[in-house]
Formats: sequence, structure tokens, C-alpha cells
Amino acid sequence: MAIRKVRLTEAELTRLIKNIVTETQSEMDMGMENEGEEISKKEAVDLIADFFKQEVLPELSSAQKHKLKMKVDGVSSRSLGGRHLEEGDDEDSNISNRRGNFRDQLMMKGGGAMAASGLIGLIGSGMGWSDFETTTKIHEFIEMAGAGNYTGPITVAMIAAGLALSFKGKVNKFNRTGK
Repeated sequence: MAIRKVRLTEAELTRLIKNIVTETQSEMDMGMENEGEEISKKEAVDLIADFFKQEVLPELSSAQKHKLKMKVDGVSSRSLGGRHLEEGDDEDSNISNRRGNFRDQLMMKGGGAMAASGLIGLIGSGMGWSDFETTTKIHEFIEMAGAGNYTGPITVAMIAAGLALSFKGKVNKFNRTGK
């Protein structure tokens, strides 16, 4: 018997599983008296697991089973970022953690960039540094932006605000993760 490889996209696999669950549910409803009763997520997972255990796995060799197990373990560890979901974990908390991590990283890196650009502006307006062509152009650019005589104080305020933003991101990360 020739082995036939079937490649499915994630959407096709999801559709296949939904069809299996729907068919199984309709078969169960025929045998039950309460047709309005719905099954829980755990029951649906158990039904799918039983289907694969009874219909799919007996037809596979032990090498194919091992290869399938390795692929499933690889996909689950990549999709969860190397950690395993516990029974109490839900997808919403994972999404909020990722959003929080992104927001914290953005605050830290954006604050650092703002402080660095303020430092460059301060160097451009400092005495002694204005003799260089590059720092003179930076100073002229900041003055053209409408800062005028307030170039120095504005760049110092940029440094302070950038550092404050960066520290706030670091504090948020520490409060969220404890690290």
C-alpha cells in the first residue's frame, strides 16, 4: 500500500476538525434525547482525540507515529514561545502579555532614542562643539524647527523626558513579569 502525503494549511486543518466535531456531535445527538445540549471544549477535544486514536493512528507505523509526535511537540513549543499552557491559562492572557511586552519594549527603546536625539541636539548647541560643521548643522536645524534661543533647554528637556519614558517602560516590565 502506497503512503500518500496530505499537506494541509492551518485553515484547512481547522475546517477538517470542525467538520469532524460537527459530524460527531450530530451522531451523538441522534442517540440522545436532549438535542439542544452543547458539548464543552474538553469534550470536543476528547472526541477529536478518540477519533484520531481509533481511525488515524492504527494505520500509521511506529516510525510515523514518532515523527508525528515530534512535529506536534515542535509546533506547540514554537507557538507558545517555549512554554506550555496550563489548565488555567487562557489565550487572552497570552495576548495581553504580548501586548504588554511590546508596549514596554516600545517605551524603553523610544525613550532611549528620544534621549539620544536630545543629547545630539545639546551637543550641537554647546559651546566648543559648535565649531564642527556637523554640530553646527544640527544646531541650525533645531533653530529652524522654531526653537530659537531655547534650543538648549528644549534638548535637555528631551533628554529628561526620554530617560523618564525609558525608565517607565522598564518599571512596567518589572511590575508585569517580576524580572
